[in-house]
Amino acid sequence: ENSLNNTGMTWSRGCPPRVQSALSSVSGVESVTIDFATKTATVTGSGIDTKALSACLADTKFAATLKD
Repeated sequence: ENSLNNTGMTWSRGCPPRVQSALSSVSGVESVTIDFATKTATVTGSGIDTKALSACLADTKFAATLKD
């Protein structure tokens, strides 16, 4: 399980579905849960490249950092 902090996410811009779709496209991702209140995305799966998670969000103009 990997958790990422997302910045710039708002409901009014339809961000959560776009973030979820982008993260779901990364190889090995089985599920993505978005918590809008904490601006956190939790990703589960196997063999997930964490750099690919951040990169796919950057491609959609969102910044993300892995939570410790």
